[in-house]
Amino acid sequence: MKVNLLDKCVLHNKDIVSWRIIDKQVIFLHKNEKSFYELNEVAGFIWQKAVSKNSIKKIIALLSQYYDIDRQVAERDTLACIEDLLNRKILVIR
Repeated sequence: MKVNLLDKCVLHNKDIVSWRIIDKQVIFLHKNEKSFYELNEVAGFIWQKAVSKNSIKKIIALLSQYYDIDRQVAERDTLACIEDLLNRKILVIR
């Protein structure tokens, strides 16, 4: 049986990431790297939807609707953001 990645959820890796919203910006501390990250507006939107346990497919739909953008653009941007955060071990797939 083939698993569709878009049906999966991504969650923040609680073991290495602490995060907060400060002045409408998502800020997080990567404990292993001992560095802070500030996400841009779109990445912050994706992050907040991800930590709310939405599927990747749902995040794409929400991004498309919120910013009134084409679904393909929303999918491209969402997958690029999530892939970057997965590669850094900041997000994990569930």
